[in-house]
Amino acid sequence: PFTIPIRKLSAALAAGNAVVFKPSTNAGVTGLMTAATLLDAGLPAGLLHATIGRSSVIADSLLSAPELDGVSLTGSYEAAVDIRSRLRMEVPFQAELGGKNTIVVWADADLAKAADVIVASSFRNNGQICTAAGRLLVHTDVYDDLLARLKARLSDMTDTSGRDELGILVSDGEAGRVEDYVSLAEHQASDVVRPEPGGWRDGRVAPALLVNPAAGPLTTEEIFGPVVTFEPVSDIDEAVAMANATAYGLTSGIVTGDIAVARRFWKGSHAGTVKVNSPLTGVPFHVPFEGYGHSGAGWAEGGESSLEFFTRTKTVFVRS
Repeated sequence: PFTIPIRKLSAALAAGNAVVFKPSTNAGVTGLMTAATLLDAGLPAGLLHATIGRSSVIADSLLSAPELDGVSLTGSYEAAVDIRSRLRMEVPFQAELGGKNTIVVWADADLAKAADVIVASSFRNNGQICTAAGRLLVHTDVYDDLLARLKARLSDMTDTSGRDELGILVSDGEAGRVEDYVSLAEHQASDVVRPEPGGWRDGRVAPALLVNPAAGPLTTEEIFGPVVTFEPVSDIDEAVAMANATAYGLTSGIVTGDIAVARRFWKGSHAGTVKVNSPLTGVPFHVPFEGYGHSGAGWAEGGESSLEFFTRTKTVFVRS
């Protein structure tokens, strides 16, 4: 999943910039391989530098460099606040951050399609993607049926040998952090649905549905792992209000055959991208991608917005 931020390199280089690329310390090899691949493909030497190291050590020298013309971050809200506080006023800043993204499944939904959308949205990349769905709001008329379908789908993800289609999280630390959310749900007496006994080992976390959890961290914070909440809803305005009850505003979605219901949802949703009958993960780079609230700052990514961020406007008047 940590190759996704690399795509913004294309816009930066296409606009004629030299780029310093600082990948996550958990994905340093990915950054080095990307730089090597671009150089092998013919990128002129000196235009791209991959810098590996802990941000706490190298951030000051990078962010205070007089040659710095802009910073584009993919990361957490806390990292964005810290970086922006260190930048000179004239340095443009773009941030693509996290999200607590919601999918609403309406009463008329095709439940087979809904299950496909949810599995792709919540468990692709092991949930380690900013657009992953972390909250499901399901109409009471189809609540039990969809829950049964998802229980079966979770069981299909893991076989008896312990091999699964999810893989491991990026580190043991992340796996433990994600598992803490499941432990919180159990402590609050929520029903935790898993295809196997809980816990984590060697960076691997069993996928989980947290059924009807208490309002709080489980319903408002980004978990960034294969864990999603499952809650009942009966009114579309209630669904919109619940989906918006978070500091984030990156993506949201609804599964329904009623375009009027879908329209009410996307008009009310406080999210930069809204999808109807489609997985939340996977946003093509030719369209603008922007997060609201704690999900983003500055220019949108993708399409013309990317080129606008990586270039500067100059107005010239010529009179003969």
